[in-house]
Amino acid sequence: MAIHAMDIFKIRLITSKIVFDFRSRVSSMIFSASNASFSSTGLPQQVQLYWVLFIWLVVTFNINNCNHNG
Repeated sequence: MAIHAMDIFKIRLITSKIVFDFRSRVSSMIFSASNASFSSTGLPQQVQLYWVLFIWLVVTFNINNCNHNG
């Protein structure tokens, strides 16, 4: 059980780091986009791509955690 708790803690730590990295990247991307005045269609595609990558990473970590414990 202790190993299981440590695994969950590690997963949460990694996930929170990913979320922080994701937020900082998106905010800097939006900032640079507003400065460069990109087209209105360019930015949502970028944000959508980041969301897909973020969700995929979270799902992958959850599957790895289940496989490791199960």
